[in-house]
Amino acid sequence: IPVISAEKLPDEVNALRAIIESNGGLILNEEQPKTRELSYEIPHAVAGGKRTKYENAYFGWIKFN
Repeated sequence: IPVISAEKLPDEVNALRAIIESNGGLILNEEQPKTRELSYEIPHAVAGGKRTKYENAYFGWIKFN
């Protein structure tokens, strides 16, 4: 679910990096998340039984050892 705003995205990425590094992981490479159009809509039920369809999502990766 794309509930993270673009302004808060760097904070979330840094939190993930911190979790990896605090557990002894070494960040080898990464690509910051970017919004990408999905190949098809993803329906998701949220509170109250309302169904929402998502056409975009963030995609990024972290390679660590």
